[in-house]
Amino acid sequence: MTLTNRERADRCEKAIAAYSDDDTRTNLVDLLADAMHWCHLSGDDFRDALETAEMHFDAETTPDDIAEDFARNDSAGRNPL
Repeated sequence: MTLTNRERADRCEKAIAAYSDDDTRTNLVDLLADAMHWCHLSGDDFRDALETAEMHFDAETTPDDIAEDFARNDSAGRNPL
C-alpha cells in the first residue's frame, strides 16, 4: 500500500504524540535520541539509517506527489504540510 505524504505525516504524528506525555517537539527529539541509543546498543548505524530515510523522503516529495497531496488535502478540507 502506498501512502500519501499526508498519511505518512499523520502516522508519524500519532507515534510522536504517543511517545511520551511531553509536547510533540520534545517527544520528537526524545524519539530521535532514543533511536540513536538503540542503534548504538544494537550495532546499527543511525546516520546510515538517516541518510536512507532522507533518500526515501526525497523520492516521496517529487513535485507530482506534492501537488497530489495538496489536491487530496484540499478536497478533504485539511491543510497540507
